[in-house]
Amino acid sequence: MELQRQIAQLITQIIRESTGREVEVTPEDRLIESGMLDSLSMVNLVMALRADFDVDLEVTDLTEETFASVASIAELVSQRRAS
Repeated sequence: MELQRQIAQLITQIIRESTGREVEVTPEDRLIESGMLDSLSMVNLVMALRADFDVDLEVTDLTEETFASVASIAELVSQRRAS
């Protein structure tokens, strides 16, 4: 749960910086489907995940399903940290 909280805070910050909007992100929010994450936000999020969590993300990881929610992103980060 701590990882999900950290990722939610990171996404909130990225959305604020790229759009100026203040949003509250929950683990179940549909990030792409709802329009919270756009292409620029996605790029910023991938760079932040790499830097903050020291994970290597492959191009094949960058799917709408993988980045659908905080929970799915946290699962990806957990998997990449373990490998």
